[in-house]
Amino acid sequence: MVKEVGGSECIIPNNGSFLLHDVGVVPEYVKPGYYKYTPSDGFVKDGGYKPYIPIEKKIEIIEDSTAEYMVDLDFRLSNIELGL
Repeated sequence: MVKEVGGSECIIPNNGSFLLHDVGVVPEYVKPGYYKYTPSDGFVKDGGYKPYIPIEKKIEIIEDSTAEYMVDLDFRLSNIELGL
């Protein structure tokens, strides 16, 4: 099935893995991913939402934290060698 979403078309498999609801107009405050729709409550914040972080950014975060850890480890080893 092809649906228009936000001016773009997207393909949604018709295998029961998605529940589609006709909600009419989506309020402006609703950001994709941050909110979910339930028939009983309408749009509510999705407590389980985790923003997508590209793999390149994840690698950068790991490299930065590893570099900080290595500097701290080097400092501690230097203090041990100096008997501090």
